[in-house]
Amino acid sequence: MDKQNNTSKQRCSALSALDEYLSSPGHKSGPVLHDPDELGEENIRILTEEGILKEVLDGWFVVSFAKKDDDPTDWYRAYWKFIVAYLDFQYQEQWCLSADCSLDFYSGDTLVPEDLVIRSASAQGIVLELPFNTFLVQVQGDIPADTVREERYGVRLFPLPMALMKATDDYFDHHTTEARACLAKLTDTSDIIGIAKAEHLPDRALMFATELHNFGHPEMADTIKDAINKYMKEAEEVYFPQNDMPLRMKGTATAGNRIRLLWRNLRHRILLFKDCQDCNRHRRSVKELILRMQETLAEENHDIQFRYAPETDLPELRKDRRIQVEDSKTNGKGKTREITCDENYLKAEREVYLETGYFEAYRTVAKDILDSVTGGRKIQNVAAGHYPKWNYELFKSGAEDGVFTAADHFSDRKGWKDTCISGSRHVPVDPGEMEDAVDALSEAFQREDDPLVRAILGHFFLIYIHRFTAGNIQTAWLLMNSQLVAAGYPWIVLPYYEMEEYMKALKEAVELEHIDRLVALVARLMRASWKTDLRKLMANFDYMDNGFYD
Repeated sequence: MDKQNNTSKQRCSALSALDEYLSSPGHKSGPVLHDPDELGEENIRILTEEGILKEVLDGWFVVSFAKKDDDPTDWYRAYWKFIVAYLDFQYQEQWCLSADCSLDFYSGDTLVPEDLVIRSASAQGIVLELPFNTFLVQVQGDIPADTVREERYGVRLFPLPMALMKATDDYFDHHTTEARACLAKLTDTSDIIGIAKAEHLPDRALMFATELHNFGHPEMADTIKDAINKYMKEAEEVYFPQNDMPLRMKGTATAGNRIRLLWRNLRHRILLFKDCQDCNRHRRSVKELILRMQETLAEENHDIQFRYAPETDLPELRKDRRIQVEDSKTNGKGKTREITCDENYLKAEREVYLETGYFEAYRTVAKDILDSVTGGRKIQNVAAGHYPKWNYELFKSGAEDGVFTAADHFSDRKGWKDTCISGSRHVPVDPGEMEDAVDALSEAFQREDDPLVRAILGHFFLIYIHRFTAGNIQTAWLLMNSQLVAAGYPWIVLPYYEMEEYMKALKEAVELEHIDRLVALVARLMRASWKTDLRKLMANFDYMDNGFYD
């Protein structure tokens, strides 16, 4: 039925049904409608045609009496009720705002945000486009067991102390008013101290102590300072970020001590280069992170590191693969004969599995990055613990299906691998010292406060140690990019025409301990990556159907 054929009686009947539905005792979502059966399909049709119901998402409506389609007033009025109703339905109430967005609410800033970031264990890494240029960014990640249900709208928030401790550094740089308003609400310091110890965030706690002292709360400030200073003296194994890290040498740890010394020497070369070159990072919202990483995943050269990396760092095909068929001469008594698979077919099959593995590893890295920037642990701590899993994901499917050697092939090196880079004089760390070398790398990596230094030296030392039996170069690139993207730098890929330069830079670094050529290459790739026009990307992006964790 066309709109002009709706009679006054029909319109009045539909409006009456809507009013009765919205005022019913069981309806708590205000001007939000999600159960069309309660209202009836005919009433929904009439009210939609009359412009009284606006469909936001499939099956989700808000009430609007605006006379103009470009008037956002009714959408803004319904916004928070819609968000709560939609997310409670979608995630069965197992969700909360990110740490940054939670602080906005605690500070009293209930301005309708352009980008609202939420976390849920079952989220899919999707950006939903909502009316009037607002977006709902859904990130997969654990939520606190004691989330706070805000009274006015029912929005679910991080507990205040946890939100303060887990918010991004950018929040304190660009939302100082809101951050200080939240800090002023603290009445107890025990949670701040406890989280600082559990998550290794002493610097954040000491920053809060300074602010609390300025607010006229010297007792609270002194309590935090005393607890954190005592903790830092006692916790020798905790890695605290410092500009000039004191060396913790171990008398019998030859490989580990060498890595500690090299890290300290090489980081100054990177910082010097950084001051002289255009290596500035950009502030990126979570929505922009998702869009950029989706773009990278969709690029034709997403598997570039597999396609052009040295064969010595990729898994070998199983030479003994066979197809077993029953021999007709045995009269079905179970005997078989073996037919060797075509070698070209196996190589093509390997490329498919390598591509699939890179997709899976990339999604895992993307999840860890988004988890970190929306209220998880520091990205260096996440990466230090998870990069072995990234390596495993690279070859998991191929190993399980028998395209590569046995699944346990892709693990810590057991001594059979003699070279790290084809044609290089460098001999990787002895397997007997592998554990100490990995511990030293983890210590230096987690204590480093500069993300560019972490990215480049983490990449370099993972190849220098040659921890895994295969995929060290690919894993090193994933490790480097995790630090770059989380800090506001771009995700970078290595094009084929730069492979020769990359191998020369890597060889120079491991043989001569000269890092400058590798740093210059990374900086050049970052500048090239910045050329992506994000606005064009957003215009062409399908917000409804793309997610990292499908």
